[in-house]
Amino acid sequence: MKIIIESPFTIDEASDQQIREKLHSLEEFKMNITQVFLYFKIDDGEANKVANCEIEIHLPGPVIFASDANKDFMKSFHSAFTKAKRQFLKRKEVLKSN
Repeated sequence: MKIIIESPFTIDEASDQQIREKLHSLEEFKMNITQVFLYFKIDDGEANKVANCEIEIHLPGPVIFASDANKDFMKSFHSAFTKAKRQFLKRKEVLKSN
């Protein structure tokens, strides 16, 4: 699985490793994930900079997409990851039932 992270700010080594470990944990479901794109964006127009996190999980069939926004980029990642994982598990159940 290839993980691509794009961010307008520098992500420290510990956070980067935590993000990659969490994304690699999806491999245990054996759904043939090819790529994961993780985008962090910062809203420019607001006084309180909000970090948006968008996750795209590419596997055979439709792409799984989830996003979230929070002042702390790691909180936005964890929330978006939870949403993506929920979709991922739901898709696995649908495939299993067929």
